[in-house]
Amino acid sequence: MEKIQAILFDFGGTLDGDGIDWFTRIYAGVAKRVPGLDGVAFAAMARAAADGMTQMADTPTLSMAGTVGRMCEKIHAKMVAHNGHGDGGNWDGWEPDEVAGEFMADAQRCLERNLGVMEKLQGRFRLGCISNNWGNVQGWCEQYSYDRYFETMIDSALVGSIKPDKVIFQTAMDAMKIPAAVCAYVGDKFDCDVQGSYDMGMTPIWITGENMNDQPVNEMARPPISIRKLPDLLALDW
Repeated sequence: MEKIQAILFDFGGTLDGDGIDWFTRIYAGVAKRVPGLDGVAFAAMARAAADGMTQMADTPTLSMAGTVGRMCEKIHAKMVAHNGHGDGGNWDGWEPDEVAGEFMADAQRCLERNLGVMEKLQGRFRLGCISNNWGNVQGWCEQYSYDRYFETMIDSALVGSIKPDKVIFQTAMDAMKIPAAVCAYVGDKFDCDVQGSYDMGMTPIWITGENMNDQPVNEMARPPISIRKLPDLLALDW
């Protein structure tokens, strides 16, 4: 393996959360308020809410807090519509603003802590971001001061390619004028981040959170490096 010269990061679940994706975090907030919440049905509503946001012209202009708030509102609306379908659940018994507020408080703590990680990595590595997003990623990086460390901030909505597609990764490589073989990619989702960067020829670093996800890492010729949270990067033997 060639010596790593650059590290690129996913945003959601990686910079703003310790290996836990947005849907899972919102589900946890809602489930505290709605006992017996069906996780499968909730996930379907969350995906539909996210897809619906893609069609809204002002979504790319939203702050991270505005995006989380809108997603919670859209999920809540779908749950209200679901009420009365005979499952006996009070699916709308929660306030979107409360769940969004809790989400953002946790995200803010992670984002502030992880700035310190970027400070320590800068100078040793070139840094950047590749995110499946709604066109907001550069604005969010600027809002939370990550732009001072990132050479490039690639957003799926702007390049027309979604991880794990190779095009979005190649766009970052082209912007940095660097080959994939000397780049590591840090992300929380196996399919999008780990498998996608591995297929691109990068070194995948999987931020798994508290529990190792059950994924087919043994099928990979070169298993990903696994860490629990972003600060663990600083302890790796580069």
